[in-house]
Amino acid sequence: MKRRIAMLIVAGIVLGGGAFAWAESGVSRPSVDSGAANDASVGLAALADTTAATGSAQNQTPGALRQALQQCRQQAGIAQPQPGAPKTPPTAAQRQAVLDCLAKAGFNPKAHRGLGGGLGRAGAAGDLGRAVHGELIVPDGNGGFRTVVYDRGTQTGDVNGNTLTITRPDKATVSVQLTDTTKYAGVQDRSRLQSGRPTIVVADKDGKALLVAQPNRTKAKASGQVTS
Repeated sequence: MKRRIAMLIVAGIVLGGGAFAWAESGVSRPSVDSGAANDASVGLAALADTTAATGSAQNQTPGALRQALQQCRQQAGIAQPQPGAPKTPPTAAQRQAVLDCLAKAGFNPKAHRGLGGGLGRAGAAGDLGRAVHGELIVPDGNGGFRTVVYDRGTQTGDVNGNTLTITRPDKATVSVQLTDTTKYAGVQDRSRLQSGRPTIVVADKDGKALLVAQPNRTKAKASGQVTS
């Protein structure tokens, strides 16, 4: 569970918005509350909702998607899994070929997560699950693209005015500006952000936070019970 929060953020953007990702992989791998994974994915889904949907409504039925996915997998050279046979994960090029094929067929990949055959979170993220910093180029919802900056670490101190500061596992300190349009995952709003908690920040190139994700659960040290 240590890598899931980063993997969900990266894969959520890559699969959710058809993005191209670059990231620096950190050496340190601190423990992260597993509850943060779902919180982060929910926040990314909200962020991805600003991207305009592609593909017509009639093409988005599960049956049509399954048929198109099967055809796209065949075109990409991905073998159909056989019962009892070892599974061979598709290459990154094959995964991208399937996504491109689905897009050309009028489907919106972000509306159908978990496409199978290695196209899920782990297949897309790979070693990016350890990423502590990266730049992602994502659709802006207007037919263009924008660059967002991803950072993972621990909140350092309380929010100072509109400034949130986190310290990454590589000891780098990152400060972002919270705005009225900043989205939150795991917490209701900025007033619930707590110092010392694992935190993920997605910001624009100007340092304005688009998304802040924190786990909404902590483990009681004495009893082992989970509290809000």
